[in-house]
Amino acid sequence: MPSAAYADLLRTVSAFIPAEKALGIVGRQVPKCNQTAETLNKAGLKAIRVYVMGAAGLYIPEAGRRQDLENKLAALE
Repeated sequence: MPSAAYADLLRTVSAFIPAEKALGIVGRQVPKCNQTAETLNKAGLKAIRVYVMGAAGLYIPEAGRRQDLENKLAALE
């Protein structure tokens, strides 16, 4: 079962881009902090926030919405 941090991250990213893209992005970035969906914690979120933002930002053309996502990701830490 995914951790609360993973579920929050996925829910947040999915609010800005299609769910299937969000799942792929989050799934590819989580291993970069040596964690899994089941073990992701706040320290892991902090470690991959920039990577998630960079990947998700490619699908968000409006600068204001990218900033909104960045703010929401920072709030998850």
